[in-house]
Amino acid sequence: MAEINTNHRTDHNLICPTAKLVAYARANSDIPYSREISDIVGAEQVSKELLGENFEFGNGFLAPYMEARFKAQSKYLHGKSILELAVGILPRGLIETSNPRITYVGTDLQEMIGETKSVMNKVINRNNLSRPNLHFETANALDYEQLKEASKYFNGGDFSASFEGLFVYLNRDEQRSLLSNLRKLVNPGHGFVVTPDISDLETSVKRRATWDEDFKQNVVKVLPKITNATQRNILDSFFPTQSEAEKFIGECGFSAQFYPLYDESYKLSTAQNIPVKYEKDTNNFVKSMKICVMTPK
Repeated sequence: MAEINTNHRTDHNLICPTAKLVAYARANSDIPYSREISDIVGAEQVSKELLGENFEFGNGFLAPYMEARFKAQSKYLHGKSILELAVGILPRGLIETSNPRITYVGTDLQEMIGETKSVMNKVINRNNLSRPNLHFETANALDYEQLKEASKYFNGGDFSASFEGLFVYLNRDEQRSLLSNLRKLVNPGHGFVVTPDISDLETSVKRRATWDEDFKQNVVKVLPKITNATQRNILDSFFPTQSEAEKFIGECGFSAQFYPLYDESYKLSTAQNIPVKYEKDTNNFVKSMKICVMTPK
């Protein structure tokens, strides 16, 4: 595979198709509106095209991870007004704004946000929902002024920020820019940033060492497909160690706390997607992943 240059990237729109891959992975979960959103955007077909002959394994592997990722995010964001970056076609806004006291602003690139609005409006109309506190705005997460403009809906009040599946497609300078933008927007003592995107190579290597060889080979086949579609190698975003990640986050003005992505307090509704022979490794993978809560210093 040719080396991919991630310096000074201007093609962030390439990560948009992965939103549909993730949407299909959530489709068989008990997360509200997930199946409906997946059907509206034709996520199954996009997933089949992206994963090819590895579709069955890829979806079985991704489904429980994406379910746990979404639920962990929502757990730590619960009760907070939310600024969501790279929202894609996440159902979180539809779910959280059933509470009229919560304001939710989903942001994404211009190439994606139009479809986001269209999909969410279809769900709202089909289910006869009222969501005056749900908003979607065009904003590049690396552009402070655009994020500041999107946060106008909070009317100067407190909110927390969230992103999942964004940080892994950014190079280190872009990651720094993203966190620096959020540090300017999130009020210390009243808001925080939640993401499952902070990973490190040391932990990844230890995790892979526990996998069955067949499972490992299938993962190795799936990841390059995502890399080719996005022109971003996810592993490039990893920090050498968790300590290095914490140091980097600290330099951006936050303190970081890591928690298990999946604490086994509930049963993953997508567990039936996992082929029996891969069940152990998939479960261990999900349990070993972490979610990071960043608090402004």
